[in-house]
Amino acid sequence: MNLYTFSIPLTMFKDRGSFYLMMLKKFFVSILLIILFFSCTTVQKLPMSTAEERNASALRILENPPGTFPVSQSDIPLLLEYSRDDNPAVRQMAVYQLLQIDTASFFPDILPLLLDRDLSVSRNTEELLLNNRKEALSLFADVLKGDNTELKLVVLDLLVKVHDSESLRDIIELFSDENELIVDKAISAASKIAHVNDKILYETL
Repeated sequence: MNLYTFSIPLTMFKDRGSFYLMMLKKFFVSILLIILFFSCTTVQKLPMSTAEERNASALRILENPPGTFPVSQSDIPLLLEYSRDDNPAVRQMAVYQLLQIDTASFFPDILPLLLDRDLSVSRNTEELLLNNRKEALSLFADVLKGDNTELKLVVLDLLVKVHDSESLRDIIELFSDENELIVDKAISAASKIAHVNDKILYETL
């Protein structure tokens, strides 16, 4: 009996093995798609009634890639409510989800989160705002004219970070603020943003 005698059975075995391997791959892909289908639920369907449920759901969302739990503009009121939760994980989850929504309508509501005591919340809020620079800068201008000292200090730092020369006039107006902290921060911000030949600097001297 020579090798040729076994050539046909061996070929059949290889083809059958490839077939089974292909079927096995399709099976696992189908299982994965089913898992993804049932895991991709909306925020409204997650249990959020109690503090424990909100914490568990928040951690579940944060552990998954953006978009795993789809949100839309209709979810904004609910997410803003969560952004004021006592649990920092829930607040972080709210901002994380708001990052997916392409609108600036809720920006004034999340500005206070720049002062959040949890760094993950404040940094995610900063990222969200600076990803929409035009809308954010308009809000920052209002903050500089407002009465919230803490928020002014944070916004001045952000204006330096994005090197927004358009805000220079508003910053310089803070040179005469009653609060020394604001004055010092404004002078520091202006010096970092302005160029030596900026006429606005000479106009204020």
